[in-house]
Amino acid sequence: MDYTHYRSGSVSYTLSSHSGTGQRFYIPERVLDYFNDEFDYREVANSSELTDIAVALFVGMLDTPAVSDGGGGGGSQSDLPWRDKDDDDLQWARRCARAATLLLGKKPRTGLRR
Repeated sequence: MDYTHYRSGSVSYTLSSHSGTGQRFYIPERVLDYFNDEFDYREVANSSELTDIAVALFVGMLDTPAVSDGGGGGGSQSDLPWRDKDDDDLQWARRCARAATLLLGKKPRTGLRR
């Protein structure tokens, strides 16, 4: 699916690069809502980095890491696509958020709380 063009029900999200330029994508609004809930900036110190990685994975800009589902050994099936053709957007967003968390880890926000 091409996320570089606007569709009804999508919202704009700009991924920033180190060079200061940004690349704009249009992702489904419910996907961005899910990422914002999963990586709540009030609770997670690195929420913007996690969201950026999750969006990059979601739009196919980054390859997904090999994530093992079990605790045992065995080879990976890296020749298969990580996104199933039957996945809907929200299922795919959950998998991308999980992969982003595994890559970076959630850093809890510290400080005084009321």
